[in-house]
Amino acid sequence: MGIPDALERYEADQDVVEAVLAIWRILCDRNVIDVPAAYLRPEISVIVLVRLAVDQINNGGIEALFYNGWGKCAEGCVKALHDIGAHKKAAVLQRAMDTYWGGRYPRTSTEWKELVDVNREGEEMIPREEELEEIFYRQSEDTDVLFVRYVAENVDVFEPPVIELPAP
Repeated sequence: MGIPDALERYEADQDVVEAVLAIWRILCDRNVIDVPAAYLRPEISVIVLVRLAVDQINNGGIEALFYNGWGKCAEGCVKALHDIGAHKKAAVLQRAMDTYWGGRYPRTSTEWKELVDVNREGEEMIPREEELEEIFYRQSEDTDVLFVRYVAENVDVFEPPVIELPAP
């Protein structure tokens, strides 16, 4: 099954969660998430960054995006959320990045550990993190719907190949 098949099935049963999972499984099976972003088509990079941001935040809060070493992708995640039309969620993530220790947010797990070590125990790692997460979750933008819509609008880019290797 390819991405057009997943989109066709979505058109038939309107199960957006299943469509997102099917598309993501296809991309994972193609090892897209293991490829450096520089080798991915921009549209595919957008989808990978959207899933990264949304999955990290949904599974562990905004802090998880940085704790798990994905801070290096944070700016790309903000742009990707904008690219699919999730402007409000992008703004919340940008706000978290801007308030993170005066705008210096960790881009790697090592930086996270260093910043944790210099902060006092019990101090909030992200100022008003819970408030920002609540705002993120309350946004009316459905990233799953926007994800599927973006893939559908760019389906020709997703069907093979999804990885572009540089010229020798």
